Amino acid sequence: MADAVSALEWCSDGSGVAAGSCAGDVVVLTEEGEPAWPLEEHGAGVLCLSWSPDGCRLAVGGEDATVRTWGRDGTAVRVALRGEVNALAWAPSSDRLAVAGGCDVLVVTPDGSLVADHPWQAGTVNDVAWSPDGGTLVAATLGAVVWFESSTGRFAPARTSSVVGAALAVSFSPSGSLLAGGQLSGELALLQRDSGLGTVLTRYDGGVAELAWGRDGRQLAVAAPGEVDVWTLRADGSVEGPPTSFSGPEGTAARLSFEPAGTTLAAGGHGGELRLWDSAAGTPASYGVGSEVTALAWAPSGRRLAVGTKAGELRCYEWPEP
Repeated sequence: MADAVSALEWCSDGSGVAAGSCAGDVVVLTEEGEPAWPLEEHGAGVLCLSWSPDGCRLAVGGEDATVRTWGRDGTAVRVALRGEVNALAWAPSSDRLAVAGGCDVLVVTPDGSLVADHPWQAGTVNDVAWSPDGGTLVAATLGAVVWFESSTGRFAPARTSSVVGAALAVSFSPSGSLLAGGQLSGELALLQRDSGLGTVLTRYDGGVAELAWGRDGRQLAVAAPGEVDVWTLRADGSVEGPPTSFSGPEGTAARLSFEPAGTTLAAGGHGGELRLWDSAAGTPASYGVGSEVTALAWAPSGRRLAVGTKAGELRCYEWPEP
């Protein structure tokens, strides 16, 4: 690509992978690396992209304060916002797209119709996430973690987290009962979906912006300076004890991703190293990528991992079945 790969995600059926760059390039490639969709440049740097769960649409947001939703025929719907689009998240039903734009949270339909507009949140909105059942939308802002409930027609704000501070990332557990939150202050918090009450697990030196849940919700990975921590949770959501730590990739771990169909965690670093850690084996394997890892995405079935780099390279690694 013309610049660093800034966003990467596989289609839900594994038929292709979408990538965006800091130069505004957007491509969808087949498993063989051939162009799959007729897409145009975004117009400015791509900051995020997200496939609809049914694989029929690709949403792309970026520095030009717009989000475009592309259909498989190459047609696009454009929605303008008041600030850069930092995050996108489709509801599980594919009929609503949550958008973090500047200090606003919007919910739109695939054709661009506005469902809800929540302007002027308490600071920039850095991330958005839906609960697995689509009933709750959460936003990480530089003022707080904010809940919106879909039981009301326009997703009226319901509450804020009991953990006070600027939030960089939010991620629901697979069951939807817990929300992990990473803070600018370095705090890692576990929040209850129903109440917003939270427990701070620890505080890292530096902001926590990279979180990844294992497929069964029993493991939560976080990138910390110089290492990666994996927290193990009991069935009731309580923490079993200190996290398992392993040396992160050379340089601070920049990206984390759990294999959807397995137990392998991928971590990519600023130093151009990719590390794979299997919770069963316990020993990480290292691979040289050659340039800073800027994006990671596992194929839905696992065993294949797409890696994007600062040099604009897009690679796909494949491992045989164990």
